Amino acid sequence: MKKTNIFPIVILLSVLTIMPVITKAKSILNRHDPSGSIAYNYSGNSVEIYKLSQEINNIKTSEYPIFVSELNNGIIYFTETKKGGQSITNKDFYFSRFDSTTSTWEKPFNIKEEYDKFIEINKKMNFSEIFISINYDIYRVDFKNKEFSAQKININSKYIETSPCISEDGGSLYFVSDRKDGFGGKDIWVSERLSNNRWAKPQNLGKEINTKNNEESPFLMSDRTTLYFSSKGHNGIGGYDIFVSTLDEQGQWSNPDNLGDPVNSTSDDMYYIADSYGNMAYYSSDKADKHNQDIFYVKYNTIYRVKSNVK
Repeated sequence: MKKTNIFPIVILLSVLTIMPVITKAKSILNRHDPSGSIAYNYSGNSVEIYKLSQEINNIKTSEYPIFVSELNNGIIYFTETKKGGQSITNKDFYFSRFDSTTSTWEKPFNIKEEYDKFIEINKKMNFSEIFISINYDIYRVDFKNKEFSAQKININSKYIETSPCISEDGGSLYFVSDRKDGFGGKDIWVSERLSNNRWAKPQNLGKEINTKNNEESPFLMSDRTTLYFSSKGHNGIGGYDIFVSTLDEQGQWSNPDNLGDPVNSTSDDMYYIADSYGNMAYYSSDKADKHNQDIFYVKYNTIYRVKSNVK
């Protein structure tokens, strides 16, 4: 699909597609149990799933988790789009902190509107950059800048590029595109960083990951060998399901495992981000509201390696 309506770099976030990814950020998610629903049991492992409170999930909008850190009592970055907005436009980029004394999330603030506050907090967390998608192109935001600005990177094409995910060492950028030479629909691609913040020619992750349907929201674990993503093409429960695949020593991705019920549902389940151990995560789903995506917290009470229960 060809792009249209390419906007200037610096514009209001209300008309941006914001899919940020943090470089050099601590990968452990904050270890608390947000208020929400009852626990579930799944495949013999105790799995607790909570819908985050109304401080994060707004009944009039959709929310998508981007990054969560343990530092400063827990910080969550997420995007928000207007009611019914399943498209990847009209998103704002928000920030909230978890108050461990009250076990609640603070009122989120808009990154664009309070960028100085955002930068000051991030100095303590040693973040250097984020990658975001603006109107179907991927941009880099350097935190050394005093004002919010974004620079388009050289992997963009005339096709859609979105959902960037940077490896923890900052060397590999995973993203979604419907560019040619894929397997059909939107595929997941990867590019390696060169000098001067330039990027090598993107490589398709291959038929083990990509299908003739759509793949979305890649998330690479800190081990650089475990990839979570959502797909409509692999065997699933319905809508977008979340899958996990591992990279072997020969550089081949394994056949993806479906995370199964109750994480996945007949609704769209996407944007899964896990801690370094894979036993807790956040993701977005419209399972509770067919008109909007909400953010859910998942806690596996044992060290968990997925074995698909979807046949």
